[in-house]
Formats: sequence, structure tokens, C-alpha cells
Amino acid sequence: MMFSRVIGQRRVKEILRSGIRKNRLAHAYLLYGPEGAGMEAIAIASAYSLLCRDKQAGGCGNCPECRRVSRLEHPAFRLVFPVPARPKSMPADKYQKVLRERALQRMDDPYREISFLPELTGIPAIGIDEIRSLKKEVILKLTEDTDRVLVILSADKMTPAAANSLLKLLEEPPERTILFLTTTAQGMLLPTLVSRCQPVRFPPLPDDEIEEALVNRWNLSTPRARFLARMAGGNLTRALALNQDEFERQREAAFVFLAESIDPDPLKRLAAGDALIGNWDKTGLQTVFRLLRIFLRDWLHLASGNAELVINHDYTTKLSALSQKHPAFRLSEGIERAGRAIDFIEKNVYLQLVVLCLSQDLNRCKL
Repeated sequence: MMFSRVIGQRRVKEILRSGIRKNRLAHAYLLYGPEGAGMEAIAIASAYSLLCRDKQAGGCGNCPECRRVSRLEHPAFRLVFPVPARPKSMPADKYQKVLRERALQRMDDPYREISFLPELTGIPAIGIDEIRSLKKEVILKLTEDTDRVLVILSADKMTPAAANSLLKLLEEPPERTILFLTTTAQGMLLPTLVSRCQPVRFPPLPDDEIEEALVNRWNLSTPRARFLARMAGGNLTRALALNQDEFERQREAAFVFLAESIDPDPLKRLAAGDALIGNWDKTGLQTVFRLLRIFLRDWLHLASGNAELVINHDYTTKLSALSQKHPAFRLSEGIERAGRAIDFIEKNVYLQLVVLCLSQDLNRCKL
């Protein structure tokens, strides 16, 4: 994961390149920004930079040190990220194997979502045992003359006990140890922890940079890449997640749920909600509701006379029909309600309740 393979973020790359080149890095960095902006990719690329035998920016990827980092076998590198708890029925060695497989996936492509299904179904978190283990490693003296690099992804997913334990490490940082924390929710971190890190903000990626990356790295056609980039809203991770076989089914499900939630027939509204619950899990529902929110924005653009801003061009006729049928629909309120439903799912609110409430909210928007 060389810096040249990190998508966009030129200002951030230059900040870290300069610090590495001049040997003037802070002891801890907090890389924060929206999902899919590349914080994870930069953190991992920085680890390669610091541990590469040839000291190439982002690592050469070929030297023994870079290869050991890529295999998670370098004694001076540690990657920590949220994981579900081990089920009581799962042997410890099988659990560790699952975690290692997911960690290697993260090293291989930091932009893609990592799912622990079907082996693990719990809510991922960073527990205090992981931070305690990290602190024990830091105490040990390295046999090699090198910096130690610790990367903690999604640091906002630390339990309170884990966050307090990490804080003690930051209060007395070990020599030649550099810590990179990433987060999409800076406000969820302890203020005292944030204050002991050098903050680096990541803006969302522009659509054209996402489009270019999808074409050049992930080999998508230009029209497909442009469409997904606009759907993703600056989030490369989401663009990659949308490029799945089930995407069209999710898009159709989003439109059907929207149309039937504002239908006067209550039985249709109930059937639409049941269909979502029966076909999609938590992650799938979040995607469906994000797509629903984009449909509402497209509807708003059509109603405002800005058809050129519509993303779902192939649904223009259907959206126009909805607009004619419900000319007083409060679109801005509907967009806000869909966003709230997405947040509720993230907070593990009962899915059937979220679906029912959103259906009712959308129905009220047409009154």
C-alpha cells in the first residue's frame, strides 16, 4: 500500500511524507474524516514507510520488511481493529484464524468493507484485553534498529475501559513508537485522548477521484464508475460495496419501499416493510435506505427543475409519476427521516421498528 496507491488526499500525504522524510513525526496521529476517505489506507501506508528497508514513501512492497508487514509478521508492527467477541461454542484457534483472515484482507485493500459473517455475528469492538496486549508488546525491546508502528482502526469503537487504558499509554509515550488512530466519529473519542494526538483531517473524496480509481484500479467501465461515484457521495468504500450483484435488487427494493410507503393502502405499506425485513440483514437495510435517500434527492432535483443533477436516470419516469401523484410531498423532511433511520440501524435499534417508523414517517410527509 504505497502512498501512490492511496486515492487522493494529496495534502495529507504530503504532511506525513514530509514528517517521515525529516524524521519529525509526532508520537501519535488521529486521522479523522468521513467513511471511505482513506484514513485506513494512509495509516497502513505510513507503517510501510517507516518499516521499509529502503525507506521508500509508502514502502517498496518487495523488501523483507515490507513483506513481513503485509503478512502481519513484523515484530515492530501491530494492527488493531474492532472485532466481534468469540462465541462460546467457537474454539479459540478457529476464532484467531478468522480474525487473522480479516486482518490480512484489511492489509490487502483498506478501502473495502470487512464483514465477519458468517463465522461471527457479534458487534465489533476494541476491548481492553487488546489494548493491554498492545501495551505489553510496547514494553518489550526490539532486536532491530527500527521504529515501532501501532495502527488502531476505528478507534471510536474502543470500549471505555480500552480507551482509558490507551490514554495511559499516550500520556507516557514510549520512545521510537508511533501510533496512528483512525476514526469517522471524532466526537466519540475521549477528549483527553484526542488532545494527545496530532489531528489530521480527511475531506470526502471528490467524485472524479473515485471514478478514476474505480476505472484504473478496480477495472470498472467509465459509465459504471461515474454512476457509482455519484451514488457514493465521496465514500470510496461505499462505491465498492455498491458494485455488487445485489445492488440492482437493493435499488429496486428502495424505490418500491418509497412508493408503497406513501400509498394510501395500509396493507401495501405493511407488505413493503415485511419485504425489507424478510430480504435484507442490517447491512443490507442500511444500503437500501441510503439508496432510498438518493431517490428522494433525485425527486427533489426533478421537482426543482434540475433534472441534470439526477443520479438514477433510469428511474426518472417513475419518479416523475410519484411527483405528479404527490406534488406536496415534503422531500427535505423525507430525506432527513431516511438519514435518521440509517443512524438508528447503526445504533442497533430493532430493525422491524426502524422499518415501520420510516414507513410511517414517509407516509406523513405527503400529508
